[in-house]
Amino acid sequence: MRPLLTERRKDQLATALIRAGGLLVILVVVGIVINIGSEAVPLFQRAAQGPIEVVVNGGDPLLAGSDPRREVVWVLDRTGTIRFPRMADFEDLEIVGESASELVAADQEIHGLISAISETGEVFIGRLRFRDPWDGEDRHTTARWRPAADSVVLEGSDWKGITANGDEDGNVLVAAWTELGDLSLVSWDAEDEEWEQSVAPSRIHGVRGVAVAEGLGALAVVSDNGSLEVFRWPALNEAETVGVEAPVSAVRFLIGGGTLVAAGADGSINLLIDLPRIKVDNKGDRHHKEAGVTNGPGEAAVVCDDEIGRRLSSRQGVSLSSAPSQWTVVRAAAPLSAPATVVAPASRRRGFAVGAEDGSVALYYSTSGRRLLLDDWADRPVTALALDPKSDGAVAISKHTVLRRSIDNPHPEISFRTLFLPVWYEGYAARKWVWQSTGGSDAFEPKLSVWPLIFGTLKATLYAMLFSLPLALFAAVYVSQLAPPWIQATVKPTLELMAAVPSVLVGFLAALWLAPRLEAALLAVLLGAVALPLSVVLALALWRLLPVAWRRRSPDGIELLILLAAGSAVAALVALVAAPIET
Repeated sequence: MRPLLTERRKDQLATALIRAGGLLVILVVVGIVINIGSEAVPLFQRAAQGPIEVVVNGGDPLLAGSDPRREVVWVLDRTGTIRFPRMADFEDLEIVGESASELVAADQEIHGLISAISETGEVFIGRLRFRDPWDGEDRHTTARWRPAADSVVLEGSDWKGITANGDEDGNVLVAAWTELGDLSLVSWDAEDEEWEQSVAPSRIHGVRGVAVAEGLGALAVVSDNGSLEVFRWPALNEAETVGVEAPVSAVRFLIGGGTLVAAGADGSINLLIDLPRIKVDNKGDRHHKEAGVTNGPGEAAVVCDDEIGRRLSSRQGVSLSSAPSQWTVVRAAAPLSAPATVVAPASRRRGFAVGAEDGSVALYYSTSGRRLLLDDWADRPVTALALDPKSDGAVAISKHTVLRRSIDNPHPEISFRTLFLPVWYEGYAARKWVWQSTGGSDAFEPKLSVWPLIFGTLKATLYAMLFSLPLALFAAVYVSQLAPPWIQATVKPTLELMAAVPSVLVGFLAALWLAPRLEAALLAVLLGAVALPLSVVLALALWRLLPVAWRRRSPDGIELLILLAAGSAVAALVALVAAPIET
């Protein structure tokens, strides 16, 4: 009877299977590359913006903004009323209560904190809260005014501007200034629920603009001559500022309070961060050089704390002490063509928008210093500007017109600079390559340098090769020279098949299947890594103690069986011991 599969058909079937397997492997690798590319390419797409929409054309608006869904636009006018244009089912909200005087200035800070001041100096602080209750399958958006503090009346007249910010405990700091440039500071104590008057430094005069940092750690003041001064709150000690050369027209702290945007009257955009510094006292008889500063015997110097404490803490004759930080310009973004009038910070990232006197609006991202968008919104100066809560749009006021625009900017933190070049991050005294993609709050600054990932991969590969290379060589020598024929016939084809599988697939399976199991039994794996080599040495030593005649009569391959039995026994013992030790 003729066999069903001849040798020729077997060869043809094997050839077809090998070709199909190779083609399948190629397709899988191409699919993985395409999938990675489809995920990575959108990260580098440029920001885009929609058409300009006129929401209100008339009246006397002071502030405007939007709800998180970008469905409702609100406008605060001089009567102290928040109106909702084009929303017939929304009722107007009064923020001034029984006060009959009109508002003269208002401001909106991070997380929607609104501050307003009337002609009589009465201050109103609060937030506009939106809710989206569901009635079956229908959603109804509602809005209400939620005061953040009681109203307070400031002494003085002819008020020109106001700003305020708060901390996570509910405390609020309000800064208001008059037409003559007189500054008034009041703070709300959330625990005692009362206002406290603060005395502004006497050297502050001719105030043109003020910014309060989130967390109430700092206060930035711009004078009529464009000079910038930064003070630490609550002591109101002046902090040193370095790098601001052009007269400043608008300032604003970004989320977290660690970055200060100084927009110049010449259109320049400077980004300052609070650099940590340390005082180095040289009490020895030798010169020391740190951070580019030479410190002679008996001298002291204040330098940026770029891990200097770690390097000098154990050095003889050197004394270290804390020093006041310094606000320094670390990046200069692309300038505007006209003086800046207002800076609007984002509530969830390090982005901000700047409005100018020529009606243009630009969008920036502070970590990279990039200007993402620039366009003309109006033909008159932008007097108020606010980014939407999710930074997917903006609302601006120019004269009596309220404008809005959508923004598509999902990944502003990605650029060639942030991926491959050292970046000056908040809290660092120098440019660094750092990878830290997530944090515990909205104020976290993503650090996305890929060099730590690349060198980390190379380091892990080197350490893996230190273990795998000797094992692979010893295994190859054993299989080719010492192993019995039945082991060679099994191991060699298996290794050849494994060589055809791309390492990326092996790593993918290891990450999805092996890594979770190793994590669940980490102690057992560590104990096994120590115990297994010892068991092999012990098994070989016991084998050498057996009589020579008995060893000669043993079949080939019995040594491997003994090693496997010893390894299995040790693995079982480790599995039994690891759980009680870990608990």
